[in-house]
Parts: sequence; structure tokens; C-alpha cells
Amino acid sequence: MDFVRRHTTIPVPRAFGIFRYHNQDFLIMMRIPGKSLGFSEWKDLKDETKSALVAQLRDYVLQLGPAYDLRLCSDGFYRPYVDEEQMNLQLRLGVRLECSRPEVIESHRRPHPALFTHGDIAPRNIMVYGDRVTGILVWESAGWYLAHRKYLKALFGSTIFEPEGNN
Repeated sequence: MDFVRRHTTIPVPRAFGIFRYHNQDFLIMMRIPGKSLGFSEWKDLKDETKSALVAQLRDYVLQLGPAYDLRLCSDGFYRPYVDEEQMNLQLRLGVRLECSRPEVIESHRRPHPALFTHGDIAPRNIMVYGDRVTGILVWESAGWYLAHRKYLKALFGSTIFEPEGNN
């Protein structure tokens, strides 16, 4: 979050510290004014307000792509991918390329640049006050990913939806 705050104009809360309570970690951060867009009634917003919010969010997403950091990840959760093919296989949830949809096959025929992305920009993680985005929250999925990662996640889905009663 500090990296994003220093290198972009994206409103990111300042973190003050972390603590552990009953085996759960908590992050203490600055309070962001406004309310989560997830709890707002998007359909009830005026068109001008919607346009203003979308323009701000578009600008923020575009600012993330070129962000570059020379530090290496050392958290030990993931090993670096051997190559783009290995990462694509994981993003396809293990589906072999030849068994994939034609648009996926086409996407995987060319290399893709690595871009910095939030990883979970969703209405619930966007704070707004009036027609202004006041904060982008929940940066735990942020990182450098191949440009087509979002497309693959949307195509294959990160959540499995089942009919009611089959949970």
C-alpha cells in the first residue's frame, strides 16, 4: 500500500501497524471517509456521479500498470513461475491449452507484459463520498501479473457457483 501511495495518486489508507489477536492478524490503518460502493445503490446514483466515479477508477487502474518496483518477493508463499506457460496453466485451473476455448488458445500464442494490479477491485473495496473516490481498500492480492491474467480469471472464474441447495 505504501508503494502505491508513493508512486500513484490512488487514495490508499496509511497503515499504522499490525497485531495478532487469537491467531488472527489485524491491520490498523487510517479511516477513509465515505462508504463502500458495495453498499451504495449504484442504480440510484445520478449519471454525472457514475461518470465521475468511473473516470477516477479508470485513471487509477491505468496508473497501476506501469508501476515498477525492484524489490524481490520473499514471503515464501509462492515460487516464481518457470515461464508464462506455467502461470497460464495455473490461471486456467489446470485445463490443458488444447482443451481450452479458441479465444484462450489465441491469447496464449503471444507473450504478455507483467503489470502491477490491485487483484480485487470490486465495489466492496472502493470507498466513495459523493462523486469522489476516497479510497481503494484490500490490497492483499496486489502484485505483478501477466496482462491477460484478469481476462483468464474472469473467463474461468475464481468462485464456483452452484444451484441453491448444493452447497
